[in-house]
Amino acid sequence: MIVYCDNVGRLDHIMQNLNLLFKCSSHETLNRFNIFLLSDRSLTWLLRPGSHIIHVPQHLWTNESHCALIPVGHPCYHVTTEGLKWNLNDGELQFGKMVSSSNGYDVTRDETEVQITADNKLFWTMSINEKISI
Repeated sequence: MIVYCDNVGRLDHIMQNLNLLFKCSSHETLNRFNIFLLSDRSLTWLLRPGSHIIHVPQHLWTNESHCALIPVGHPCYHVTTEGLKWNLNDGELQFGKMVSSSNGYDVTRDETEVQITADNKLFWTMSINEKISI
């Protein structure tokens, strides 16, 4: 499910949208769906505990697009990534400690995918570098 959201730069709106994703992941019916938040310049979704592969379009991979892994609601004690500019190897992400913001892609790789393994829920967000009109 794709939800278009325009946050108009308001942090309270951004946090409420993230809260909604977090709440939906625990909802009896909604937790079966992947819900994506699409804004005019980014795409965000909640990664459940486990392993994930994110296929990144080539034009985003090579144009210095930004991405981030954000822990919200709880710490992630074991996060491993491959394909990022600054990878984690069993690293810890937690507010008050480290948050993987303003990361990028490892443009030296031929594959345009990011692999993420985490022990808890994490938000993945990536810039899409193009204005979307709906």
